[in-house]
Amino acid sequence: MDRNDPARHVAGTSTNTAFAQLLGYRQTGGIVLFSPGEQGYTCPVHAHPSGDRFDGLKWSEYNACVWCPVCDRDYPSALCTGLTCDDPAALERAIEVFISTVRDAPRRP
Repeated sequence: MDRNDPARHVAGTSTNTAFAQLLGYRQTGGIVLFSPGEQGYTCPVHAHPSGDRFDGLKWSEYNACVWCPVCDRDYPSALCTGLTCDDPAALERAIEVFISTVRDAPRRP
């Protein structure tokens, strides 16, 4: 099945046609070495019961996105960098992720 075919979407996960059209689908069949949490991503909405930001994110089926199982929603990875107003390094990381995502988007089928 074509990886950009909307019929490929997995039931029970969020669906975002804009992400699918603009960014395309992540390749399948590979081995995931690091989870989004291990890469420093956190859900921009949910806090972990310990008070920490929820880090149980999964890689989204869409390129440049992560998926939160708590809110059943895909987020652009740039929003999941732990961005705060008092953290210039996180701000720079979010900007870099956003720019690389937008730059790559026109090249996707």
